[in-house]
Amino acid sequence: MSPFAEVRTYTPASATVDELLQSSNTSSYLIVQASVEDGPDAVLAHVQDLRHARPEGIFRAEIVYEDANENHGWSEEHLKMLHASGVRCVRVRNPQPSNNHTNVDFELRNLLRDRMRSIARSTGWAIAMQLPLSTWASLADFLQEEMRGITIIAEHCGSITVPMTGSDGKAFDTLIDLVRKQVLFVKLGALHRRIKAGGTMEELRVHLRTLADAGPEQLLWGSDWPHVDSTPRGTVGSPHLVVDAQAELQALATWLPVKTFESMLTRTPERLFGESGPGKGFGRGPMRESVVAA
Repeated sequence: MSPFAEVRTYTPASATVDELLQSSNTSSYLIVQASVEDGPDAVLAHVQDLRHARPEGIFRAEIVYEDANENHGWSEEHLKMLHASGVRCVRVRNPQPSNNHTNVDFELRNLLRDRMRSIARSTGWAIAMQLPLSTWASLADFLQEEMRGITIIAEHCGSITVPMTGSDGKAFDTLIDLVRKQVLFVKLGALHRRIKAGGTMEELRVHLRTLADAGPEQLLWGSDWPHVDSTPRGTVGSPHLVVDAQAELQALATWLPVKTFESMLTRTPERLFGESGPGKGFGRGPMRESVVAA
């Protein structure tokens, strides 16, 4: 993952294309631009390298939306170039309060309404966000009323953590309702990040099973490779965490109904990132087998 943004919260160790291919036996990948990367160029280059290394594979990209990219205006021509390069999802950062607007929800709604909705409708891409559970709950009405028909993905298990507080429990109920109504997809993965002090894998299992029962066709899985240590250290480098992603995936295989687990790895990625996806946009190429969001 390089080059890095000059100002960043953490600096991960290097990770190569060969190491990615060795870490998984899947034939289809969604490569995600990290928040600390300086633009999408490196991710798009990785997608091209992977296509050359595994011409039989399918490789897609998720890039971060940046206002700084307005120098090309996110024009139709530029979007088509990104689409041809493999982009099928755009990731939205959780905006920080500005001097004029202290309400993060207000700024996020404006960004989704004014920019992201038009990009998603034009391209057929999904919109992915990693938001606090409480923010998902506060956006519920907006997503149902103004973002219907747009594929929205809640990353990192919808940011649920265990043990849950009382307020988290109420927000989780709202998240479940969004999944049940097929307003929201949820990407599972990095289960080790979802357990706080005092929490257990059994508590996490119960909540993820609730998600699965609410939306058996609304789940995705991401390996979170290369398992960076995102502890804020600025430009000081950090080695990757030692995580057994295959063990986490196997745990999900025992927690979720068989059909739901299979859909998470096959049918749902095909719907979102393959040729039969819900967006009209520029059209989609086929996906096969499972998607690993690296």
